[in-house]
Amino acid sequence: MKVSFFDSRIVKFIEGLDKPSHAKLSHCFDLLEELGNQIGLPHSKKVTKDFYELRTSGQIAVRLLYVVHGNEAMMIHGFIKKTDIMPQRELATAVRKLHLLRRK
Repeated sequence: MKVSFFDSRIVKFIEGLDKPSHAKLSHCFDLLEELGNQIGLPHSKKVTKDFYELRTSGQIAVRLLYVVHGNEAMMIHGFIKKTDIMPQRELATAVRKLHLLRRK
């Protein structure tokens, strides 16, 4: 599966992570490319009808919300998870970006 990025903001978010978080995320990208959306927990989880989350844990819990279209996983939005539940503000941001993507 091909991994792509919605915009430069998500790339900057990933590049701004500390080295351990960046390494864990790179490993998740490799798994996603190799196994497709079948990687499952603890690396990936379906969170809504449209969105999956790519997940890392450790000192910093990083989440990337993505959509799958054919053989492509497009990373839409990233954030640092600080609570046990999905912050609705982060999900709303991803939904707005997805609407922009679908209008293109």
